[in-house]
Amino acid sequence: LRMAGMVIALACLALNPAVASVAAGKDYDGITLLALPPKPGVEYDVYLVDPIYALERLARALDVIYRESPFSAGKIEALKRSGRVEIIYDPNHPDPNTSMASVQVAKFLPQYRGIGGYGNKSFLAVVGRHGIKWSVRELAAVLVHELAGHGTQHLNDRFKSLRNVDLECEAWLYEEKAYQDFRFDKSSREMIKFRQELEGFGFTDGYCSDFKRHMQKNTPERMRFWNSLNPDVPKLLEAFEDYLRDQRGKGVR
Repeated sequence: LRMAGMVIALACLALNPAVASVAAGKDYDGITLLALPPKPGVEYDVYLVDPIYALERLARALDVIYRESPFSAGKIEALKRSGRVEIIYDPNHPDPNTSMASVQVAKFLPQYRGIGGYGNKSFLAVVGRHGIKWSVRELAAVLVHELAGHGTQHLNDRFKSLRNVDLECEAWLYEEKAYQDFRFDKSSREMIKFRQELEGFGFTDGYCSDFKRHMQKNTPERMRFWNSLNPDVPKLLEAFEDYLRDQRGKGVR
């Protein structure tokens, strides 16, 4: 593991005095890993993992990214050159007092509970009590989605300006590349469902359906990049830039 400098802080963390408390923190080659404590007196829907164990899982997931996906690791390195990269394990995410009909595994935010929001760019991914229990390789793909995907959008000053469907289309493309690099079984039920949600199926749109329709209409020769068990994600991301320029030209945000 590329870890160094364990810090345990049961009161205020010196990294940011705005944080009321953290359970533990690590540095992973310039990426700050933090574990927040559970709320006292709250009943959770699942058992909570130990904060140190949570940090170890985050570090192992980063190991997978840096070892097996140079493409994704390069995007995260670009974030590090431009600002502060942090990953937080928060057992309180999603809010235990809200409906659990939809379980949010992780999310990207420039600032979270007093952490982040620094003068330069801040790239922060939050992993919740459910996501931390996913397999390390699945967790690695989630971190690619949040950091390489949404983090790059924030780096390029469009995280807050794009439509949600376009934000997610681009981030899901990064996640697709991670699954390829991690050699996930593309014939598995989970990967088939992922591909369906990415592109759409039948009369149901996926996150990238608008993007695909734009390609089909304007650059049909590029549709071949989709027509594979492993779509050519770098080429699709290039085409996505053209799609966004065209969308902006039409006043679509």
